Amino acid sequence: MIRNILAIVAGYLFFSLYAVLYFSIAGIEPTNPPATVDLIVTAIFSSPAAFFSGWITSIISTKNSSKPIIILPILMALVAGTSIVAQPDTVIWTQLMTILLLAPLTYLGGSLANRGRR
Repeated sequence: MIRNILAIVAGYLFFSLYAVLYFSIAGIEPTNPPATVDLIVTAIFSSPAAFFSGWITSIISTKNSSKPIIILPILMALVAGTSIVAQPDTVIWTQLMTILLLAPLTYLGGSLANRGRR
């Protein structure tokens, strides 16, 4: 149980730290409306991070446990959704990208890594 919790925390930290580094290096302000190119580039560069956060979660979790790889994308989507509700007057493109693209990719990465561990 503790190992699965640590797996979820590790996957979430990987994804979150990547996002912070990406936006600071790319010079994109996630609270401003994005240019089309920023939206596309962010999706391209964030997708592998989401995928590998699921992969990391699966590798750290106990063998054949699918709960962490289900909980992590749900947690990511809940945090993004909570951010939308808590700040209704802000731009929500990063939150929508997390809910619609990145959380499913996190699940995919975890599922593929878990399948390889059987």
